[in-house]
Amino acid sequence: SGYSGSGMLVIQPNSTSFTSAVTYPISGFTVSSSIGGLTVGKTTNTANITVSTATTAAGPIALYGGTLTLNQNLSSSAGGNISLYGNTLTFASGKTVSSTGDLLVAPQAINNTIGLAGATGTLQITTTHLSTNFANGFSNITIGSDAQTGNISTNAFTLQDNMTFKTTGTLSLGGNVTLGANNATLGRSLSMGTGTNYFQTNSTGVLKRIVGNAGTFAFPVGNSAYNPVSITNNTGNADEFNLGILDEVYENGTSGTILTTPRVKRTWLIGKTNANAGTGINFVFNWNTGESTAGLNVPSLNHHNDSIWDEQTGTTSSTSTSLTYTGYTGTFSPFYIGDNVVPLPASWLYFDCGSRNLQGVQLNWSTASEQNSSRFIVERSQNGQTFIPIGSVPAAGYSQSIRQYTFTDPSPMKTRGYYRIAMEENNGNREYSTICMGNSRPEAENSPVKVYPNPSNGTINIHAVEGGTYQISDIAGRLVSSGKLDNHTQIDGLKPGIYSLAIQSGDDRYTQKLVVE
Repeated sequence: SGYSGSGMLVIQPNSTSFTSAVTYPISGFTVSSSIGGLTVGKTTNTANITVSTATTAAGPIALYGGTLTLNQNLSSSAGGNISLYGNTLTFASGKTVSSTGDLLVAPQAINNTIGLAGATGTLQITTTHLSTNFANGFSNITIGSDAQTGNISTNAFTLQDNMTFKTTGTLSLGGNVTLGANNATLGRSLSMGTGTNYFQTNSTGVLKRIVGNAGTFAFPVGNSAYNPVSITNNTGNADEFNLGILDEVYENGTSGTILTTPRVKRTWLIGKTNANAGTGINFVFNWNTGESTAGLNVPSLNHHNDSIWDEQTGTTSSTSTSLTYTGYTGTFSPFYIGDNVVPLPASWLYFDCGSRNLQGVQLNWSTASEQNSSRFIVERSQNGQTFIPIGSVPAAGYSQSIRQYTFTDPSPMKTRGYYRIAMEENNGNREYSTICMGNSRPEAENSPVKVYPNPSNGTINIHAVEGGTYQISDIAGRLVSSGKLDNHTQIDGLKPGIYSLAIQSGDDRYTQKLVVE
């Protein structure tokens, strides 16, 4: 006899448990691999179950028993979930469970403990289980269940797939769990054990957990070291948070040059599912002695807003290795700890001095942000080395948006001159722009090279009397567009952002920042 339909096949005892061990498939009973799912046993079964023949189902598979022994491969061909409920789990050498769906492994007795990678526990999930017997390719592997009350302990191991830990008891880390490109999710009801082992976010994987409204959870994360973050959710609703850590602070948030200002050499990548609300989030950031640079006197929280690092002005308190920030209501990821007595310099977007009219040479420049800026001093030079001030323009003081400035030199040099802009801060410190070669000929006689409009909506025009070539690169240095220049060339399709334009025309080379809004 046998079964070859497409429905579910369920083999269960009439009472709470089979009276003796069960070997699947039942002797003399054949089952087609086209069945829509397979269940052997039920939640109260304590008898052992052995899979003795390679078994495939086109749907979910669930085994419930005391000891589960897989002497052959077990797989779902349709991406169904596979659930293994047993107090002992044994695989024959090289045998696997496989699916593109989820795998759940939990004790049949919910108060039994679980030990991973050699840690203490009644249900042993070995490093061989994790690396070999659980075939790579599951959407997620869940250790424990919503009903699990027994504690979970783990030694060090590396995730092969996304993994979720579930228990109402305690999860104890006896070593670091390395995420790689996979995510680890902690059940909402579990508590973390003591110690300084952590989930190592050494690639794109993050640690996730739901934090209830008014709840607090300390995320045990780090990269090269333990740098946990405690989060208190005061948004009015439960939300899932995710965390990862970089071992430095970068100009563009997660890329670019490393900052040289006083800082903790860590970037905390924090995200949440829903928009911030209510009174926001309270953070406690932690670092270790030796992970901060010299000059970090008054730690402050900084957030990268997709354009620049933005110092936060909320309520803080700090120690030599921690910062508490209360009531963060902004957007998320990334964050770093800097020194709040160090003003951020102006973030220059572009500086152009190639336009001359009847009034003189017109200079145009723009900043993406300013802090403690007092004025812009315009300086001119005949040789590009010795500069003298010729005027000034008031600065914004503090700005987190794009600012445009212009200045006209009414008495330009008869030959080509050089210009630069000095941004002077309130304390007298100065930061200089790049040097720009000014145009000695009026526009009526046609400037050799002219780029307009800037900023633009994605279309720019390049006027080059002598023709030439151009290259446009994004802020990461990736080439976006290049080609030959005629007397007039139009370039379309630039996406919003900041670009660098380089033009070679005759013997001259021109560079300019482009802003696309």
